[in-house]
Amino acid sequence: MLQLKLPILLLDKKMYDDIMLFIQLVEVGSFSKLSNIIGISQPTLSRRIANLEYMLKAELIIRTTNNFRLSPAGTALYEKFKDHKYFLDNALSEIRETHGAKPHGILRVALPVLLSKNIIVPYIGPFLENTRTLI
Repeated sequence: MLQLKLPILLLDKKMYDDIMLFIQLVEVGSFSKLSNIIGISQPTLSRRIANLEYMLKAELIIRTTNNFRLSPAGTALYEKFKDHKYFLDNALSEIRETHGAKPHGILRVALPVLLSKNIIVPYIGPFLENTRTLI
């Protein structure tokens, strides 16, 4: 089994972000799908993965014209970090749900009169009850 050892000083924020991007790429299975999901261009995504490979001095994915597969180093990196991403995602979701900021401020809505009277008005009361910090 291939072992990847990352010195703690080597793992800066950009590299960490690129590793999480790599994990997402493996889970989604496509450069184009992931670039659409996260809103960055496909060339930028490809460049970030290539930069991660350069920094680790290891080929992580084997590219073909329409697809990719993991190299042994890519498999090792994915296996080491996939649980980390899962636990981090769950922890952040839990914190947002229990301690996250509630919507607040002024909510302005511009709608045609017919639409606002018949569709929106019945929901305004219950919505404001649940979000008392909105005006």
